[in-house]
Amino acid sequence: MNLTHKYLRTFLLGFQAAIEYRANFILSILTTFLQIIVQLYLWSALFSNSTDDRIYNFTKEQMMFYVLFAALVSRFIRTGFEYEVVSDIKNGGIDKFFVRPVGYIMYRLSAFLGKTMSFTIPMLVIMGGCLFFLSHIFLQNTL
Repeated sequence: MNLTHKYLRTFLLGFQAAIEYRANFILSILTTFLQIIVQLYLWSALFSNSTDDRIYNFTKEQMMFYVLFAALVSRFIRTGFEYEVVSDIKNGGIDKFFVRPVGYIMYRLSAFLGKTMSFTIPMLVIMGGCLFFLSHIFLQNTL
């Protein structure tokens, strides 16, 4: 079996495990999306009730884009990867990797990327839609 094939299979298994719990998958996307909407409404209300066109040296457009990118970056930073490694060490699950022809780090990385891609792809679509929507609104307001 090819070495790359092993990690590709691990990636696909991680992806399958992530979408296996559809309710959790859908709720995590919805909560992230709702969190972004709430923050956008909050900042819109703050800017509409402010006498200045800047709050903390940010324009409304800059703050809207900041909210979107901060949400996207925060989803990539929160991995949970370290908890799996700690669990493997604590429970002795790492032992099986000493006798198998699979590298532990590459195995965990492949599984993590598989789980992450199931959430990242819809998030990129949502973020792209939000950016398109916001840029359309802001361009209409400047014309």
